[in-house]
Amino acid sequence: MGSMGPAAPPTRKGKSYQLILYICLLVHVILSIMIMFVGIFQGFFELISALILWCGTKQMQFCLLMFYMILIIISFVQYIASIGLTVQQGTFVLIFRKDSSMYNPYIMVTTILMAVYDIIAIVICFYAYREFKGMLFD
Repeated sequence: MGSMGPAAPPTRKGKSYQLILYICLLVHVILSIMIMFVGIFQGFFELISALILWCGTKQMQFCLLMFYMILIIISFVQYIASIGLTVQQGTFVLIFRKDSSMYNPYIMVTTILMAVYDIIAIVICFYAYREFKGMLFD
């Protein structure tokens, strides 16, 4: 059985990235629950991704952060494709108009929020990945 602590002694910068990643984890869980109201399987996939982020953050494992970044890049492409499809079809504005039969802003707002979160999380995870890897090999 392995321990739940970091593999190497954490640096001050590593501890600060760990705190930032915990905040990202909280945001990701909240957005995942919001996505569950759109599609249960998509929300479940996001919760599994958040679980991977939790494991990588708790243990300060750079390889789990790399796996998490790959997963959120995949979800980012899906969200951007979904947003782009509604824009291409010309229904983006109709989603936000109450008099339209396509009125359902919740789906589009949560999709946009997840796409924005994914961009921010990729950047933060990359910097944390770099620090965690440096802690292990220094």
